[in-house]
Amino acid sequence: MLCRYYAICRPLKARYLHTVRRAVCLICSFWVVSVVLLLPQLLVQRLEPLLIVDVHPQLTVNSRPAASIRLVHVCAEFFPDWRWNIAYTITYYFALCIVPVK
Repeated sequence: MLCRYYAICRPLKARYLHTVRRAVCLICSFWVVSVVLLLPQLLVQRLEPLLIVDVHPQLTVNSRPAASIRLVHVCAEFFPDWRWNIAYTITYYFALCIVPVK
């Protein structure tokens, strides 16, 4: 948004402000911030097995609904304490949902 302002209102100044070097620095800083924000995901998530029971009321076996059991794996967060979970969730929400709006 700021780039458009300078390009329209101050075109001569925009030529000196918006350089390739600044664009590369900005892109690198976005990557660093992204990695820092998502690094805890690598540390707290584990792949956990989960049993899912599907009940099929249309199919009956001996006048009971038929069911099938399957094993799936899901990513689950495991924090050492519930306070860490709350702090991480609030920080994550603030960084990804509130800050970009401003």
